[in-house]
Amino acid sequence: MQKLIYTLVILFICLVGCKKNIDSVSPSITIIKPTQGKVFYVGDTLFIKAEVSDDNMLEWIKFDVIKANNAIAITGPEKQLNGVTSATVLEQIVLDDIHMESGSYHLRARAFDGENEKFVFKEITIYEAPRERLRLLCVSTPGPSTLKLDSIAPDGQVFPVATVLSDFSGASVNPWFGEITLFGRANGSINTFESVDLIAGGSVNINSGLDPLYHEVEFSADRLRHVATRSDGKVELFGAHVSLSFSFQTQSGFRPYHAVGGSDYVFVEERSLSGDNVIISAYHNNSGSLNSSYAIDDDVVSLFAHDDGVLLFTSGSEGNLMLYFDVAQGGVTDLLSLREDLGALIDVARYPANGSDDFFVLLYENGTDAVNVANLAQLFPAYQWSIQGDEVDVDEVGGQVLIRENEQLHIYL
Repeated sequence: MQKLIYTLVILFICLVGCKKNIDSVSPSITIIKPTQGKVFYVGDTLFIKAEVSDDNMLEWIKFDVIKANNAIAITGPEKQLNGVTSATVLEQIVLDDIHMESGSYHLRARAFDGENEKFVFKEITIYEAPRERLRLLCVSTPGPSTLKLDSIAPDGQVFPVATVLSDFSGASVNPWFGEITLFGRANGSINTFESVDLIAGGSVNINSGLDPLYHEVEFSADRLRHVATRSDGKVELFGAHVSLSFSFQTQSGFRPYHAVGGSDYVFVEERSLSGDNVIISAYHNNSGSLNSSYAIDDDVVSLFAHDDGVLLFTSGSEGNLMLYFDVAQGGVTDLLSLREDLGALIDVARYPANGSDDFFVLLYENGTDAVNVANLAQLFPAYQWSIQGDEVDVDEVGGQVLIRENEQLHIYL
């Protein structure tokens, strides 16, 4: 009996003595360079100097440039520290993504000691690369099941680019990759013209025989992808070269019409099969799961992602209105009653004035107007043109407003 007690005591001492020490102290990181708020331009090299230490050991430290929503903008280097307890780290990141937009970013440093990870951030400002207008393009339908793509010179001369013998309901431009993508109404085919020379790309019949009837296609700069709505209730998101990122099904009993992608959500206008009810819905960007929906009175003319929600321009029994759907606050708010003396609102285009995304050009049945979301009381007589146009667009680089009236294109400086 005495031997058994000694054995148990010795075993207990061994178990206690062999227990691993738990490291609960995270590494310490100090970013010395760049300084807080330092300004960079696309193409610059971001030089990094950081001090890192730990009470036990360090395995690695990694640097990335991240956006406001914590998504990685540029992946930086990872340096192995091989068990040292302190180090001065010198690294660099080349800001070589020409698609980066101007704004506030953060340099993020992450250090790991084998058990604990530490994050620190330093705010920086990055200005986008200057844009160059490569060409002005016009998509037209000269006859049944025929589509023409033309290039328009600065003097107004028209040069043919391609003719497509098919029925397409929408065209979407990806300016970052120099692509024009045409989406079919009757046959469900997708045809992309690629590169700065707009050489005809392949026709991808991803929905052959399903007759999806694409309602609308819009390019979303937030995620650099096209957002397409179909009459079978699906919303599809395409990246460069018409690569399908993912798709999701909208709500039963409704069909999606207008849609736009934001930083966190895809916003979709959905209409009931009878046409009596209209709702605006927010679907999560990466999963397609529904976040929330709210009823609105009239059909949407145009919608634009703005801040944490979406701006809605509607026209119908309630008149011409500008609304705002705020996902965080929940609900739809009337922002402004638009003009009624010019008839129904037909189309809206965002005009990038002084780097702001608050300015919009409005096309009515019998003329145009403009509105500034940041100052709703402001008037813009310079943007009031007497014209009966069919659609409006904006040349963001040249600052021109383009209005199509039947077969004529009007260009306003």
